[in-house]
Amino acid sequence: MGTSDWRIRTATAIAVLVFATGSAVPVFASSGADEKPQKKSQKRELDDVFKRWLKEDVVYIISPEEKAAFEKLATDEEREQFIEQFWVRRDPDPDTPENASREEHYRRIAYANEHFASGRSGWRTDRGRIYVAWGKPDSVESFPTGQVYDRPQWQGGGNTTTYAYETWWYRHLEGVGDDIEIEFVDPSGSGEYRIARTPYEKDALLYVGNAGPTDWESLGLASRTDRPAYGGTGGKYYNPPAKYSQFEILTRLAALDRGPGDNVRFDDLGLTADDPRIEQNALPFAVRTDFYRVSDKDVAMSLTLQIEHKDLAFENKGGVYSASINVSAKLTQLSGKTAGTFQEVILTPRYGEDNIAIGQQQRSAFQKNLLMNPGRYKIDVLARDTTSGKTGLITQSFQVPRFEESKLATSSVVLASRIEEAGNRAASPQFVIGKYKVIPNVSNTYRVGQPLEVFLQIYDAQMDQTTLMPAIDGEYVVLLDGKEVRRVPIETSGKFFDLTGTQIAVAKAIDTKDFAPGTYTLQVRINDRVAQRTLTPETEFTIIP
Repeated sequence: MGTSDWRIRTATAIAVLVFATGSAVPVFASSGADEKPQKKSQKRELDDVFKRWLKEDVVYIISPEEKAAFEKLATDEEREQFIEQFWVRRDPDPDTPENASREEHYRRIAYANEHFASGRSGWRTDRGRIYVAWGKPDSVESFPTGQVYDRPQWQGGGNTTTYAYETWWYRHLEGVGDDIEIEFVDPSGSGEYRIARTPYEKDALLYVGNAGPTDWESLGLASRTDRPAYGGTGGKYYNPPAKYSQFEILTRLAALDRGPGDNVRFDDLGLTADDPRIEQNALPFAVRTDFYRVSDKDVAMSLTLQIEHKDLAFENKGGVYSASINVSAKLTQLSGKTAGTFQEVILTPRYGEDNIAIGQQQRSAFQKNLLMNPGRYKIDVLARDTTSGKTGLITQSFQVPRFEESKLATSSVVLASRIEEAGNRAASPQFVIGKYKVIPNVSNTYRVGQPLEVFLQIYDAQMDQTTLMPAIDGEYVVLLDGKEVRRVPIETSGKFFDLTGTQIAVAKAIDTKDFAPGTYTLQVRINDRVAQRTLTPETEFTIIP
């Protein structure tokens, strides 16, 4: 796959053939005695185009089920349509003529061929594979001539000399994790960097006599044979952080090898609400939408999906149980115009034999944040259990509110399963709202005694010119059948009160141990004392035994 042909392959397969042959004659315009040989030659070339597309162009990004589906296609017309839909599914903005995802993919191939070639095409190398599949790393440390390397203490300390190597770092890779570090080593000096499966592969003195000893070896407290690279346990000094343990490294590399295809390349099902496959084999789940002001014109919509583990089929891989759900969604305006699409994967935690029974009683949540314009929309959300094949579809309409300038307003009132401070570096961008991590309780259902956690933002409270602070007070009022059962004041200080400009975030956990089972109304009564304005947003929740 050279750098000169990547743009050619963005067209349909037949168009590729026309350009690749360089012929000015239409492909199917021949006649006479040469017609059959020419057709056979064209058919072979067309077959080669499809094979190259599958085995070269998209080999790192196609999902196993997409690959299996493509290989079952019987006609070239079906293959052309599949290729077109393959890129449509990945198009971040289907309403524009350009497909940014496809263009970026072929740009990556061209870049890999230009920068990572080493006796073979750059896209075939380890660095090329990672770059094409996962894109440009957030940072790169490169040592093209090696270096004198001071080992961390968990590797034994001391210093050694390294081969040429590079360390790539990604902040987040969907389906792989956060804080992803990948090391590539060139032990031959040929420019062929290979992905390292242990931190010791870059040590050029690893097998050279007593060269490059560790601190403990220099003190006579350990021998070279203690090193894991020699088959030892590492001795007392070998105690790597969790992300550098051999199990975690191999797990991370396996996820990288699978590529992004498993995460987002699955929705060619064409399912609709009346599809019998959903009726017969439904997967129950719940979704909710919450809205936060970004500017006078833009609103952030948080779409949260929640699924009960008891409804999933957990797969046992070597005594480790896990499940995954492919999720895709399409947003549509009232005019019928597509407002956006996305595809993601929910991965449950991994459970062992000792806690899988507990795990199956838990639930998983996923959140997607989208920037929206005010207006009414419809959303179709499709979820499929990748193990059992059970599929569910939810269609909802919703109104994105318009936040008027300098007018007291609030975000959605979010009833949560958990609210906590996000810290300086949140483990995941999901569920983070400003300085807080808020995991919505999508069903708004709580058991007796389970804290009712409430979160909302307040916008454009007027400033008190004496204190240069908003003067806000209010309370949370819980009603059952119109009768008040609990009243709790809004706290205007503490770790769950945050003032940023004219935006205030407040949160509260309300005790429910005295609540009887039933459906309640929660009113949040907000009073702006300076502007003499009040708001009373409300929501409902259910208490069960």
